Amino acid sequence: MSELNGAKPSKNGTNPAGAEVTLVVNDRLDALERLLGTVRRRGMSLKIQSLARKDDHLVLVFRAESNAAVPERWIAELGALVDVRKVQVTGHPAAAR
Repeated sequence: MSELNGAKPSKNGTNPAGAEVTLVVNDRLDALERLLGTVRRRGMSLKIQSLARKDDHLVLVFRAESNAAVPERWIAELGALVDVRKVQVTGHPAAAR
């Protein structure tokens, strides 16, 4: 019966989002390469949401899969990178994996 009324409305921006990981990184190309390489090599299931420049830093926002928690070991590993100044996770709490 719903086919008579057309397709379902778009849910752009309204679907349950996964956790967001925001990183403040030194504004240097090698810092960004090191960060993205770590995410790729470790198989972190994070996708880039946005990248912006703020003062002399880069603000990189990753998004996890819907309703997925971000393991604490990922947060610790990203925070330990030499050029990362701040790591903030919003959304779902971190998983203790």
